Amino acid sequence: AVRAATRLTKKIFKRATSKMRELQEERTLAKVKSQHMLKCTRPNYFDDSLQQLMFVCYGNICRSPFAEHYLQSKLRELSLAEPTVTSAGFHSRTGRTTPAGIAMLAAEIGIDLTQHRSRVVTKDQLAAADAIFVMDRRNYRELVTQFPWAIDKTYFLGLFAENDKMEIEDPYDMDKERARNCLQQVIESLDGLLRRLLPYVQPVTEFDKRSQSSQPSLEAHTRTNI
Repeated sequence: AVRAATRLTKKIFKRATSKMRELQEERTLAKVKSQHMLKCTRPNYFDDSLQQLMFVCYGNICRSPFAEHYLQSKLRELSLAEPTVTSAGFHSRTGRTTPAGIAMLAAEIGIDLTQHRSRVVTKDQLAAADAIFVMDRRNYRELVTQFPWAIDKTYFLGLFAENDKMEIEDPYDMDKERARNCLQQVIESLDGLLRRLLPYVQPVTEFDKRSQSSQPSLEAHTRTNI
């Protein structure tokens, strides 16, 4: 009877602890969203100059590399001096490739992910980034747990879309249409982010244009719907 009571007490305590964590996380996410809405009322969303941006998701094979390459293509399309844009993930293995289905969807709008290989988030990468964009609460939780000093420059990418949906789901195991909708959400979020970035970027100089002329252009293929 004593053992049964002890097991029951531990079970109740475990459930209560889990519930408290969930409530605390919901309060934290509500605060993040509130801060975002407040910043949206200001002329300049970001406090400092943006020389390097970083996108983070779990595996760095779907959402974050797509965000990285899409934003790079839009900056080139608009003839803007692009900040350095990188991506990484929390999955422990490096060198993983983008799933074929996701790569095919990305290719529909001229984004080539066939050469991408996954990278693991490092302290140095985060320290170098002026702004870090995560996709969902799991990304946010892992980032602020491992690197709490980076919290003040970490944002939910999904909040920059007009639909104001905070999280962008992982399309890894999704069917084609759901994955397509997920990437569309990334696109809408990045287009919204780009409008917030404009005050921080400068037009490309003529020298820079000549330097970029030898690079493949995605302008002919890039569109905002997939």
